[in-house]
Amino acid sequence: MQSVKITITTSPTVIFGGDDKNRWCRIHNKSGGAIYIGHDNVTAADGFLVDNGENVEIFMPSREMLYGVTSGGTSDLMTLTPDVD
Repeated sequence: MQSVKITITTSPTVIFGGDDKNRWCRIHNKSGGAIYIGHDNVTAADGFLVDNGENVEIFMPSREMLYGVTSGGTSDLMTLTPDVD
Protein backbone atom coordinates (compact mmCIF):
# COMPACT_ATOMS: atom_id res chain seq x y z
CA MET A 1 0.00 0.00 0.00
CA GLN A 2 1.07 3.54 -0.65
CA SER A 3 -0.14 6.58 1.30
CA VAL A 4 0.32 10.13 0.00
CA LYS A 5 -0.67 13.55 1.37
CA ILE A 6 -1.92 16.04 -1.24
CA THR A 7 -2.73 19.68 -0.56
CA ILE A 8 -5.84 20.66 -2.49
CA THR A 9 -6.33 24.33 -3.43
CA THR A 10 -8.77 26.43 -5.44
CA SER A 11 -7.16 25.20 -8.68
CA PRO A 12 -7.87 21.61 -9.83
CA THR A 13 -5.18 19.34 -8.39
CA VAL A 14 -4.42 15.78 -9.54
CA ILE A 15 -5.38 13.24 -6.89
CA PHE A 16 -4.86 10.08 -8.96
CA GLY A 17 -2.98 10.12 -12.26
CA GLY A 18 -3.77 7.73 -15.08
CA ASP A 19 -2.39 4.25 -14.37
CA ASP A 20 -2.19 1.13 -16.51
CA LYS A 21 -4.18 -0.93 -13.97
CA ASN A 22 -7.64 -0.79 -12.39
CA ARG A 23 -7.46 0.00 -8.67
CA TRP A 24 -9.67 0.51 -5.63
CA CYS A 25 -8.36 3.62 -3.87
CA ARG A 26 -9.29 5.49 -0.70
CA ILE A 27 -9.23 9.19 0.03
CA HIS A 28 -9.59 10.96 3.38
CA ASN A 29 -10.24 14.69 3.73
CA LYS A 30 -7.89 15.16 6.67
CA SER A 31 -8.11 18.88 7.39
CA GLY A 32 -9.53 22.15 6.21
CA GLY A 33 -12.82 22.61 4.40
CA ALA A 34 -14.75 20.66 1.84
CA ILE A 35 -13.06 19.13 -1.21
CA TYR A 36 -14.86 18.60 -4.50
CA ILE A 37 -13.62 15.78 -6.76
CA GLY A 38 -14.17 15.10 -10.45
CA HIS A 39 -12.82 15.90 -13.92
CA ASP A 40 -9.81 18.06 -14.85
CA ASN A 41 -11.85 21.30 -14.63
CA VAL A 42 -13.80 20.35 -11.50
CA THR A 43 -15.40 23.18 -9.50
CA ALA A 44 -17.30 23.43 -6.24
CA ALA A 45 -20.46 23.76 -8.34
CA ASP A 46 -20.09 20.45 -10.21
CA GLY A 47 -17.74 18.29 -8.13
CA PHE A 48 -18.58 15.39 -5.81
CA LEU A 49 -18.41 16.65 -2.20
CA VAL A 50 -15.91 15.07 0.20
CA ASP A 51 -16.57 16.86 3.47
CA ASN A 52 -13.98 17.56 6.18
CA GLY A 53 -13.11 14.29 7.96
CA GLU A 54 -14.87 12.10 5.39
CA ASN A 55 -13.42 8.89 3.87
CA VAL A 56 -14.34 7.72 0.37
CA GLU A 57 -13.45 4.52 -1.50
CA ILE A 58 -13.19 4.96 -5.27
CA PHE A 59 -12.71 2.50 -8.11
CA MET A 60 -10.22 4.00 -10.56
CA PRO A 61 -10.37 2.42 -14.02
CA SER A 62 -7.09 2.24 -15.91
CA ARG A 63 -6.00 5.48 -17.56
CA GLU A 64 -8.60 7.59 -15.70
CA MET A 65 -7.58 10.61 -13.62
CA LEU A 66 -9.22 12.22 -10.60
CA TYR A 67 -8.90 15.86 -9.57
CA GLY A 68 -9.86 17.83 -6.49
CA VAL A 69 -10.56 21.48 -5.72
CA THR A 70 -11.66 23.61 -2.77
CA SER A 71 -14.04 26.57 -2.90
CA GLY A 72 -11.53 28.60 -0.86
CA GLY A 73 -8.30 28.05 1.05
CA THR A 74 -6.56 24.69 1.20
CA SER A 75 -7.37 21.21 2.52
CA ASP A 76 -5.10 18.20 3.10
CA LEU A 77 -6.20 15.01 1.41
CA MET A 78 -4.68 11.60 2.21
CA THR A 79 -4.74 8.88 -0.44
CA LEU A 80 -4.24 5.15 -0.02
CA THR A 81 -3.63 2.98 -3.07
CA PRO A 82 -2.54 -0.63 -3.53
CA ASP A 83 0.91 -1.18 -4.98
CA VAL A 84 0.12 -3.76 -7.65
CA ASP A 85 2.93 -3.00 -10.10
